[in-house]
Amino acid sequence: MDKISRIVVKRFRSIIDLEINLNVENNYMSLCGENNSGKTNTLRALDIFFNPDKYIAENDSPYHKIEGTRGGAVFPEILIDFETTQKQTIRIIRKFDKRGLEHTVGIKNARAKKIERIKMTEKEIKEYLDSFSFFFIESINISTPQVINNIIDDIYDLEYAKSQFRGAKKELKDAFDKYVEGLDSILQQLADEINPKFKEYKENWGVGFDIPNDIKKFRDLITDDIDFYINDRSNKRIDGKGAGLQRLAHILLHFKIIEKIKNKNVIFLIDEPDVYLHEGLQKKLYRDLKQLGKHVQTFVTTHSQIFIDTYRLENVYLLELQISSQYFKRRKRDYSILETKLVNFNEDTGKEKIREYLGISIEDYEVLQQYNILVEGETDKKYIHELIKYFDYEAPNIIAAHGADKIIGYLEFYDSYYRNIKQKSYKPKILVILDNDLKGREVFKKIGGTKSGKYKHINVFCMFVPNFLGEITEEKFQPDLQIEDLLYPKVLVFLVNQLLKKKDLKSINEKDVIDKIEKPAHKNKGILYLVENLKNDKNPDDGQTISFTNSSGSSDQIKTGIVGSFNIMGNPKLAELLNEEKEKYVEVEKFINRIINSSTYFSDEI
Repeated sequence: MDKISRIVVKRFRSIIDLEINLNVENNYMSLCGENNSGKTNTLRALDIFFNPDKYIAENDSPYHKIEGTRGGAVFPEILIDFETTQKQTIRIIRKFDKRGLEHTVGIKNARAKKIERIKMTEKEIKEYLDSFSFFFIESINISTPQVINNIIDDIYDLEYAKSQFRGAKKELKDAFDKYVEGLDSILQQLADEINPKFKEYKENWGVGFDIPNDIKKFRDLITDDIDFYINDRSNKRIDGKGAGLQRLAHILLHFKIIEKIKNKNVIFLIDEPDVYLHEGLQKKLYRDLKQLGKHVQTFVTTHSQIFIDTYRLENVYLLELQISSQYFKRRKRDYSILETKLVNFNEDTGKEKIREYLGISIEDYEVLQQYNILVEGETDKKYIHELIKYFDYEAPNIIAAHGADKIIGYLEFYDSYYRNIKQKSYKPKILVILDNDLKGREVFKKIGGTKSGKYKHINVFCMFVPNFLGEITEEKFQPDLQIEDLLYPKVLVFLVNQLLKKKDLKSINEKDVIDKIEKPAHKNKGILYLVENLKNDKNPDDGQTISFTNSSGSSDQIKTGIVGSFNIMGNPKLAELLNEEKEKYVEVEKFINRIINSSTYFSDEI
């Protein structure tokens, strides 16, 4: 499908000059920021681009521009680059004046360097924009009749095209009667299709459409005679429901409308999907939006972490409002200039702002659940948990045993505990992940191998952590591989250098690690062994002050220091490195995907 790849908005409300470049591989985009920072205005700019009739000059042009100057650069200009399925860039620019849409320009091959750019005709621009279905759900002013109109236009016409009005009066009357008769059938069928989705949110929820029996009006008035209601076993009227349920109903109705559209590119905007919804419903809605995003380009504004990709920070844009003043000679007065700005995550101030905005909380997993991952230490737990969240998966219960030797004790305790519970609802599944070093291999043998039969009241599967290439080195090569070997090399070097800088030591060279780590002589010994040697080469006089590999407790402290910097949420540099490396080393995500699914190692029996 064709998608928006770049948005440039000039002189629209609080936006003076805003450029957003999108990763078109990810169909979900979130705009965040404090109240009145310009999030909604960004969506409104897209709305008037696709619906120029909604433009009102006195509302949509910056106040200081209209009141303070009569120059040419006063009214809005909106540029959108679309990337087609053939990887061609189509650029469409819409300029407005005090009366409305002034003119539209279209260019094919807009971003090409060697290919000739081609100016589009007015007909070509219209045909291209008509290939999109555009939906915008505002945070206020929900219009039930407008949703009904969309249902009729986008669903009924598709499925009952042969019933549309044509011909003389009698034919028109017959077509209208057939239309009304079919309308009731289609809307009730739609309600039946929507209701399972509503029941995912709450068991006794449902929707329906009431059409009066005496309906006599023509198509344009049909929506006035349709009453949309929510059935939750109390009163039916939608205006008698809470604001959250009303809004959720409209969002889910749009899901069904969009699902019916087969031959158009779809762009779906939601202003604050989190508003009025408690956290549980927000999580369900976010998962559905991500699922919808497989086929639909979706834009949301939000104040909720739940709707933000806090780990990868892909297509996440933080806006802030800057207020300044400017003196205009023509009007002989100062005007306050409100300007929406995009925060640059790569700057130190940008990092602080995204972290402050997101508000980072630490989750603690202590209770044994149906499916659990048992690892050697807190370091293993932290790395695995952060990677799971980065890849946007649901994290199972991860337990740190605080040492490989203690894993046996943990398993014996759990087995004994569940032996004494007579009415247990499930037999816990525990995936044990060990370092592929001498101690890890000893514990592996004590557990009894991959599928251990030692434990009667818990299901245990034991495995070694692979390296970033997905490899598990055989014991005969005496590997010394630990959780750090699962990380992308660039990421680990970044974390190591963060620590070296704190210790006033010289950084190691990223290229030296990458050039060597895939060679058998190095990768079997582990990346920390290689890092230790490179660190000493760079710091021959004081490199011994810290060690990544010795058997003393100081090595564990250093490893703790490294993992302490592995906080992906709100860290643009880490997100950038991970985004870059995940395409090169695909086995890391494959491993994470395997371990979060209990069915990979255990049967579905509980």
